[in-house]
Amino acid sequence: MKGQDEQEMTQVIQELSPRLPRIEEQMTQGRYQEAAWNLCEWFGQVAQVKAQHGEWFANMLHGGEVSDMVFMTDAAAELYCHLRQLPSLPKALGEEMDHRLEALNRKTKLFGDWTVNIYADMLYVYGYQSEDYSDLQQLETWNDWKENH
Repeated sequence: MKGQDEQEMTQVIQELSPRLPRIEEQMTQGRYQEAAWNLCEWFGQVAQVKAQHGEWFANMLHGGEVSDMVFMTDAAAELYCHLRQLPSLPKALGEEMDHRLEALNRKTKLFGDWTVNIYADMLYVYGYQSEDYSDLQQLETWNDWKENH
């Protein structure tokens, strides 16, 4: 990645990243709707970045070395999966989260065709996720991202 492009990505990450710990705090305080809508808005902003800088997301859906932008997006996806899996999340709110996420993806293709597990797990179809996201302290990508930002 070229120096100027890397600097631009760093700047975008610095603009987007401070919102994620605040969203985590909203979750831990039981402010689920606020956290959900903030995450949906956050992913919408990431989709706009992807539309402008697709190269930053080159390995997002196909594996391989990922950029810092994809790393942050994956950390946010784990945070979203945690919220979606909470037993105390109201059923109607969870369904609305699924609808909003599906609508965002139809419009932007941010999460591709839902074949990558972490993105598929964001939709809590039939109460099933491929991983256990119940304990934030055990979410590797989320915790690695938090330690470094």
